[in-house]
Amino acid sequence: MKTFREMVHCCLTAEYPDIPFRVRSTGHYKVTRGYRDWVVRREFMELYWCLEGEGQFIIDGKTVRLHPGEVCFYTSGDVHRISCPGEVFHYRWMAFDGAAAAAIWQGLHLTKTPHAAGCCPDEIFVQLGNEILDYSPDGLRRASATAFRILMQAAGHTPSPPRRYDYGSQARRIIDTQYSDPQINIGAIADTLGVDRSQLSRNFHARYGVSPVQYLINCRIQHGLALLENSRLQIKEIAARSGFNDPNYFSKAIKKYSGNAIREFSSRRTGTAAVIS
Repeated sequence: MKTFREMVHCCLTAEYPDIPFRVRSTGHYKVTRGYRDWVVRREFMELYWCLEGEGQFIIDGKTVRLHPGEVCFYTSGDVHRISCPGEVFHYRWMAFDGAAAAAIWQGLHLTKTPHAAGCCPDEIFVQLGNEILDYSPDGLRRASATAFRILMQAAGHTPSPPRRYDYGSQARRIIDTQYSDPQINIGAIADTLGVDRSQLSRNFHARYGVSPVQYLINCRIQHGLALLENSRLQIKEIAARSGFNDPNYFSKAIKKYSGNAIREFSSRRTGTAAVIS
């Protein structure tokens, strides 16, 4: 099993002291036995959410284990000591700071040591990873709002956390929330989840009876049909909003799926045939 490490940085938060809760960075790691992270003191807070396997942390001098569906935290000034004691440790993390960060963390009654929070919200972490690349003040506010959503979910207490990470259901959650992004494809989703594409396809098909590629296309077509029926947007814009870079390919997909040429939808909306532009 290969080690997988994906990290997205946004370490410009010191430039925006007026934003009281600020996300700094986020990452997605899948590491194997013998892995040890750098032993380092951090002056910000960090959340860890286990997806599968088991991670070992030393928190306030005590050794604890993080299991699937559980979260734990390091707070500002803590020395980070993380390792993989078993075959694999697959987890997501995010770092945050700001004048109100500690108060928010305490107000949600979160603790450093592991507690059950339920299935990791992969689709929200994916959204965070996209938003965090906008280094403007507005971009940081949007990303920080998404990070706050993750904290709110982490504050939940699920009595029986999942013990097996379901790549198929996680891929579906990502598709359901990100299908309008033309950059989203099965290869990108497999990379996001840290799994081989063929393994993901087998898992997805076994669970839902359809390939993830076809499911993604179906989501995009359904959204496109809804816009064709209920909006007066140009075909090019509808295609873009549905995740299609090429409006001509979008038109062919609509024809194949519905049996109707795209100009027929346009005629119903406007009374005239629209030109694809």
